[in-house]
Amino acid sequence: MNTKNIGQTVLAPIMAVLSLLFMSSSAMAHPGHDHGANESMLVHVLFYGAIAAAVAFAVFIAYRQFSKKKDK
Repeated sequence: MNTKNIGQTVLAPIMAVLSLLFMSSSAMAHPGHDHGANESMLVHVLFYGAIAAAVAFAVFIAYRQFSKKKDK
């Protein structure tokens, strides 16, 4: 992998997560889903952080598998 591909594959998910985090706090998904509540930012950061951690782990495992196959 060259640095151009790494920059594109790493930067795109980071930008997606950041855009989700900085969406309007007044948006309403459904009644009772209050983005203006005090703890809503924390809940959303934890939720999307868990998704990002799972994706990062999957990428790490895939990279490790592909690098093992390449070494053989």
